[in-house]
Amino acid sequence: LYPRQEYRISVNFGCAPGRVKELISNVFMVMDTLRTEGPSDEYIEKVSEIQKRSFETNLKENRFWLQSLYNAYYLDRDPMVIYQYPELFESLKREMIRETADRYLDTNRYVQVILYPEGFE
Repeated sequence: LYPRQEYRISVNFGCAPGRVKELISNVFMVMDTLRTEGPSDEYIEKVSEIQKRSFETNLKENRFWLQSLYNAYYLDRDPMVIYQYPELFESLKREMIRETADRYLDTNRYVQVILYPEGFE
């Protein structure tokens, strides 16, 4: 809606310099699995439960309400949608996530940045 629709996916991790290539390889392996198979049903269930608990906690926080109401106003959306978040978590399905990953996890278009400690070769 403003100024244009776009997406960005970021993967960040800290590790010993000697493990950088191994972990980058693992990231691409996980991305490939998400694109071809999607996440396991158990993983989706765990994430959904974590999101629900986080939502319940956030309902008690002023900053959550401030940001949610601001977003609803800015995007000209009904603020009552906030209460539908738990239903969104419940609606997540493996195939939906697989299709989304296949669409957006393009391993041919990415920027890779590695920060090594000073003096590492």
